[in-house]
Amino acid sequence: MLTKNDIRYIIRKEFFGGIVWDSIHKDYYMISLGDFYKIENEGKLEKGDLSINNNYRLTPYNVRDGYPGFPLRVHLALSEKCNTKCNHCFFTQIYSLGRKGGKPISTPEIKSLIDEMNDHGCMELFIGGGEPFMRSDWFEVFTYANDKGIQLYIFTNGIAVNEDIISKLNSLGNIGYLSVSMEGADKKAYSLLRQGAFWNPLITNLQLLGEYANFPVYVRYTATSINIDQFNEIVNLVTEIGRGRIGIKVRPILPAGNAVKNKNLLIDYKEYLVFLLNIKNKINSTIDIDLSVHKDANPRNKFYRFSKKTIGISRFIPVYTGFGGSGGYTSVYIDPFGNIQDCVMTYGRFESRSVDNIRNNGLLYQWDNANPIISKRDLAGNSECYSCEYYIWCRGGCRARAVYSYQDINAKDPWCFKDLAEKCTKEELEQLLSGLNEG
Repeated sequence: MLTKNDIRYIIRKEFFGGIVWDSIHKDYYMISLGDFYKIENEGKLEKGDLSINNNYRLTPYNVRDGYPGFPLRVHLALSEKCNTKCNHCFFTQIYSLGRKGGKPISTPEIKSLIDEMNDHGCMELFIGGGEPFMRSDWFEVFTYANDKGIQLYIFTNGIAVNEDIISKLNSLGNIGYLSVSMEGADKKAYSLLRQGAFWNPLITNLQLLGEYANFPVYVRYTATSINIDQFNEIVNLVTEIGRGRIGIKVRPILPAGNAVKNKNLLIDYKEYLVFLLNIKNKINSTIDIDLSVHKDANPRNKFYRFSKKTIGISRFIPVYTGFGGSGGYTSVYIDPFGNIQDCVMTYGRFESRSVDNIRNNGLLYQWDNANPIISKRDLAGNSECYSCEYYIWCRGGCRARAVYSYQDINAKDPWCFKDLAEKCTKEELEQLLSGLNEG
């Protein structure tokens, strides 16, 4: 009988073939239906990066038509509490609506969720908030997921981080990265977005992370209208205080939560693309800088990174076939009260999309039956997207931007890749595509 330590791969049957989680490489792979049956019948498969030889387990079958039978990634808002107020925070809309559903989910309820994830081969847990370190049982939750082999990605504002927290995180082996929000290169710029005197603690804690963390750490820089010209200074600052060991993830502000109220913070597509182009051409940095338009607006990203991780199957075969971004198809969002939504950015935007809760029969049941999830998969889309040559990659893009711009969840993403040719010169387009990170 295989022991826990003997199991390297977790394998799921899907409508297109199968999905393999590699516990050493910490990544998913797509395989063909033929290869899935070979594993099922012979217990082995040697192909590409995979070396399967009775060192795996198969998850319970839950094959669905056109989408995975269980999420590949869960986004969990661990705490409803936060120690700052941000002018661009998306969580405000979630807190005001989600708390109507009752008290926050308990430690046993979260552990039950993690058990269900592990049973069905969902091995990526993105943990945010609110501020996750403001929940007293955070380390118990992290440890439980870590011991199940689930990869953790942690999102924090960095204010509560200290040597004790870093030491506890160092004791875990499955941290994909810790992401620390930072949107200004000095106290004045930082305070324009984050209310409160937190600049000095943030810098101190980033220095601690740069010195003591044994896991990847990134500063998460959200580009807005008031900080988009400070990126060079932020790179220099992070390089210095992080001892060259902290990277930067660049993302655009999205129209959700407080950003909808503070519309002056939003930037347009062309502005952001020019910003990325300038970074690519001018930044000469020794640290890791991850640039992205948005995973649902960058056709080079295709579906959930699988373009780079396919074994014996066309990289153009989609992980899901429906309209819209990956939320509700490959990922799901759960708020601190257990309410489930397809995507955090469309949370509460439609009265007709009633909220369901993981307390009601668990995540698998809600994945198949929750109103927000089902209504996402039933989107009609639009003829312009369906006839577009890039549709196989973007699936219409981000629904939050479509709702904000057109008040229509079926409209195209205003950050449409096809429109890029009209917004950029050929040279700019080629440089952007060659420079954007695919991961």
